Amino acid sequence: MQVHVLNQAKLGICLSVFDAGPAERGRLVIVAGDGAGAEMSIRPMLESRGYSQSPAMAVLRVPYGGREFTGPSLWTQETAKRLEKASAGAGLPVARTTALARAYEKSCPACPILLTFETAFFADLPDREALYGLDAGLMKSLDIRRFGFHGLYHDAASRHAARQIADAGNVPVPRVISICLEQKPELAAVSGRRPVMVTGGATPIEGLPGETSCGDLDPSIPLKLAGAQKMGPEQLDLVLGRESGLAGLAGRDIDLAQALDSTDAASAFAGDVFRYRLLLACGAGISAMGGIDSIVLSGRYAKSGESLGRWLINMLMPAIPQCAAIKPLLFDESLELILARHGYNALRKAAA
Repeated sequence: MQVHVLNQAKLGICLSVFDAGPAERGRLVIVAGDGAGAEMSIRPMLESRGYSQSPAMAVLRVPYGGREFTGPSLWTQETAKRLEKASAGAGLPVARTTALARAYEKSCPACPILLTFETAFFADLPDREALYGLDAGLMKSLDIRRFGFHGLYHDAASRHAARQIADAGNVPVPRVISICLEQKPELAAVSGRRPVMVTGGATPIEGLPGETSCGDLDPSIPLKLAGAQKMGPEQLDLVLGRESGLAGLAGRDIDLAQALDSTDAASAFAGDVFRYRLLLACGAGISAMGGIDSIVLSGRYAKSGESLGRWLINMLMPAIPQCAAIKPLLFDESLELILARHGYNALRKAAA
């Protein structure tokens, strides 16, 4: 059974084909354009590369689903309405997501589309973690709430860590620090199967400093920028989300792996700031769980996680001696493979 995995990219659509089950990586196809352009190009692009077989399912990654979606959901017109309602309340647009789903639906009308949500893993965050120190009525009316935005990685990586813990001994409720090393990195503390703490916030800007995003920031700073620099909402979004973070600290474009491994002074400083913020987040996550059994690192920069994981363990050991027995785990499955597994699992359930 063939499964297509769809993900949005800056310049178009990433489409991966899995044609021998989730254990085998598919070939990546880049489709230029999105929306109506994608509708015209998906089918010819696939056929030109020899993919004439109709897939059994397509899987689409959705960045945000709020508390409306607590797990994968099949694409329907009703689902589209629910998604638009959930995203409107949070102020996070889903126009590209719905355009891609509709374009694929027209290109491959017989293929069901499974939506998988990055926020679903965090729909059950404890209120003490999910809510802010704001008026309760205001938060409810405006749907202000903390989420994580790499739930697909955290879910898969923490499951992997829990299996390793189970194989090693009797730990009834594994306590896992999951670190997703992506362009906007994120840490989650997962107790059993439930996240109890996450560095992400109401939007992906909150949390750890990213490659171009600022991370945690005093709320008065955007107000100061708006006043002193005469910045409007679009300019603030550009500065805080695309011109800050590691790139802002280093004074040049830099990715997370370079910041962690570089020896030049500016890049190394950016890496030091990131490590420090990550260390603080680890302490918060361990406190939220009341201990720790494993650290697992995932994401596109997971290979840089081996030395980072050892550094974290060494820094945590003086305050938390039990860390001495922990060996950091690397979970290096791609996001495409994680999504494909969701597709094959859905097909197996439907056939059962």
